[in-house]
Amino acid sequence: MSGVTQQMGEKRVFLREATGLVREMKPRDALFLNFLNMSIGLGVAWVIFWGPGIYPGANVELGLIIAMVCCMFGMFCFATLTAAMPRSGGDYVFVSRALHPSLGFMANWTWVVWNVVWCGVLGTWVVTWGMRDLLGILAVVNNDSGLLSWADDLSHPDNPITLTITSLVVILSSVMLALGLKVYIKVQAICAIVGLIMLIVAAALFATTSNAEWQTTWNQYAAEQGALDYNTTVADAVTDEPTSGLPFGNAGLTIGILPVGFWVLAYPYFSAFMGGELKRARTTAFIGNMGGVIIGGVFILGMYALVVNTVSEDFVIGTYAQFYGYTDNQYLMPSQWFDFHAGLIGGNSAIAYVMGVGMIGWLLMYPALSYLGQTRAALAWSFDRLVPGWFGKVSDRWHTPINAILFFTVVNWLYLVLYAFTFTYQQSFS
Repeated sequence: MSGVTQQMGEKRVFLREATGLVREMKPRDALFLNFLNMSIGLGVAWVIFWGPGIYPGANVELGLIIAMVCCMFGMFCFATLTAAMPRSGGDYVFVSRALHPSLGFMANWTWVVWNVVWCGVLGTWVVTWGMRDLLGILAVVNNDSGLLSWADDLSHPDNPITLTITSLVVILSSVMLALGLKVYIKVQAICAIVGLIMLIVAAALFATTSNAEWQTTWNQYAAEQGALDYNTTVADAVTDEPTSGLPFGNAGLTIGILPVGFWVLAYPYFSAFMGGELKRARTTAFIGNMGGVIIGGVFILGMYALVVNTVSEDFVIGTYAQFYGYTDNQYLMPSQWFDFHAGLIGGNSAIAYVMGVGMIGWLLMYPALSYLGQTRAALAWSFDRLVPGWFGKVSDRWHTPINAILFFTVVNWLYLVLYAFTFTYQQSFS
């Protein structure tokens, strides 16, 4: 009895005995979560455009395979730590328990601050990339100058319509998360499936289109839009210079592909931040983390091979040279990404919607992902009494950290407004 009295009289080390979160995330949900965080659709676009563009002459496929192998070590580490410490909070929990609480908080604090930045930047991409590409494809295949003007207007984060739509995405993301993990899981499944359908349709279009057919398609639409033809674009490839200072010749260029691949393949770790909400965390963590790298890498490698087989690597390099000013010729089409090219091959509004909505699907969940990481980190901090207990309140009805969601809704939206009017400067963050 005296032991119980003594225990009740002591101040608890933790905020309470349990977090209040519920283990509702299955292996498939963890896989979708990580797919959306690495955004395979964006990853394919980045690798196809930036890979040969930044490092012309590199063996992009080999560079991607090396990047996959390297990233698997990191994801194995995250999965192992999640299995050993299945609590929500990510690297804060791992580092604070394994090394030192101060190191854990510093590392996690930095990650949370940058997620505020990315919530604004990536939230804007729903409009400036996804909606712009949808309208751009529709404009070109239908030769509609009005839609082309809309696509150009929405590509600017400070456009009032762009800012309004992005604000709604950020706010509705917080509402969705406040209503519980089950609601989020359903929405993320829809977005992931829509995005995967887009990739499959794009793969089919490129697989069934020869380079000669692509030249005819491109020249037709380029003539209508006053853009440069295929041969001129390919000729501009020689003006693109590889990044200097890399050793070992072409082997050095191939090694240069590693950071391009890393931009995509290093991010299927997000389920680690949901450790306290994973069903059978020991197996779900490995499926979510390792599966994300393997399946994502296969998709990106396959799409890269199909796209360059159709449009040619020199066409991609020439497009890069025009877009970034390595040549006197300007790139005059509304988009430079693979979904735009697939839309031109399809040549109709239906395919345009599949490509545009699919890319929006890959982008739409980014603000919600930022919230997930931020709020679970704040909950872990509060649980360890590093921040006020207010951040640790979990709704009894929805089992969500409601106060943390409210706090980060305000912070993320304020940063979004700041980014909208300073985006020219902040582009250098990439």
